[in-house]
Amino acid sequence: MNFLLDDEQKQIRDSVRRFLSGNYPFDVRTEYGRSGEPCPAIVEQLVAGSWIGVAICDELGGVGAGFSEACLIAEEFGRGLVVEPFWALSMAPTALLEGLSEPSAQSTLQGIAEGRSFAALGFKGEPQPGVRAESISPELFSLSGGPLRVYGSSVASHVLVIAAMDNNSARCGLFSLPVEQLSNELKQWEQLDGSRVGFLELNGLQLAKDCLISESADLVERYGRAESVALMGYCATALGMMEAVLSHTTDYLQVRTQFGVPIGRFQSLQHRLADMKNALEEARAITHRSLCFVDQSPEKFKVAVAEAKYLVGKSASFVAAQGVQLHGAIGLTDEFLISHYFRALTVFCQSFGTCSDLLQSLGNTISD
Repeated sequence: MNFLLDDEQKQIRDSVRRFLSGNYPFDVRTEYGRSGEPCPAIVEQLVAGSWIGVAICDELGGVGAGFSEACLIAEEFGRGLVVEPFWALSMAPTALLEGLSEPSAQSTLQGIAEGRSFAALGFKGEPQPGVRAESISPELFSLSGGPLRVYGSSVASHVLVIAAMDNNSARCGLFSLPVEQLSNELKQWEQLDGSRVGFLELNGLQLAKDCLISESADLVERYGRAESVALMGYCATALGMMEAVLSHTTDYLQVRTQFGVPIGRFQSLQHRLADMKNALEEARAITHRSLCFVDQSPEKFKVAVAEAKYLVGKSASFVAAQGVQLHGAIGLTDEFLISHYFRALTVFCQSFGTCSDLLQSLGNTISD
């Protein structure tokens, strides 16, 4: 795979970067991060800029690009420290729904591309469904199970959930749950970086039959792939955050003076910046490598993404810590931008498994 960006990819990247630099300054991010409400400008531009449907086929109203282009957008969201997670609102539902033949699934995907709805996945963190669905009448299902993590829940109008049908783990259904009906089941929690994650716990929630959008035989496999795509997009988001930390730190070292000269001229600090750059490029390389496995078997793709998350997590932890240390005590203050990147990268490192968790998981995979 050629990882050099073509002209179209550069245009996508640059258009997202220009919009965020002009419409999403730090004070706007802080305001909406604290309120828990989604930023209207971001939500509107997800649709107006065709970002949300970048990997959806053009027949359904999307751009018809791919996950490489989606990762470019995710990276720019990380660079801009956007609270709303692009990888969860665009990449994850696209990966789950693409290829499903049912008209309801196609209609759901088209609704996402056209901005009529925003869908987020309920992540269980294991290959088996975490929810059970029982038919209680010809027109109603009862859903129980959880908890499921719902990233992007502050924006989502629907939550996509896979459930075992009538206590039969071999037969699964994909449900689209309207958020307006989940007032008691979906709880919002604020994370360290100010972003929100929802926790969905279902206890006999009754839903109409039309909420069932697919009973494809490979839904569990599709769910696993969607989770891997989401994590790959999250890794790309972390790349953008790491690049911003390096850029802000480099600029800071050029204006902070000691002994009458910018401290950025000190060779020891230049070496520190070089180490940060090397860590960033290692993380970028393995994230790009995971893109090579998107169309391979779900198991190979899962391993490739786990390897990427492990190395990106190690690099993110190093870059974030170095960025704060090179800023000195001011880097820890809430008013200073670098501290928010540090928190966001810390959240990334703790999400979907820590480095230790992933290393153990990869070791078990190799031994098997």
